[in-house]
Amino acid sequence: MEPKENEIDYSSGVGGNAFPGEQGHTPYGTWNQTWDPGMNLLDYFAGQALANIAGTDKPATRIATACYDFAQAMLTESLKRREEM
Repeated sequence: MEPKENEIDYSSGVGGNAFPGEQGHTPYGTWNQTWDPGMNLLDYFAGQALANIAGTDKPATRIATACYDFAQAMLTESLKRREEM
């Protein structure tokens, strides 16, 4: 099933793009707001978690794993809530 416009695509496992590009049309041609799809939501959420965990005395690999665990939990919960709507 294809996602609807402005809907998060969970099929990739990473939640789609965090900052999706936009394309528009004018009488002078087509323009793109950005050519790079940027980071996905999983990476974005992990980065947000990192901002709160980074000051701990844990090894970097444990911090990274914890950040992605938080990020995956956020995507999972978001999908569950959207399915309940």
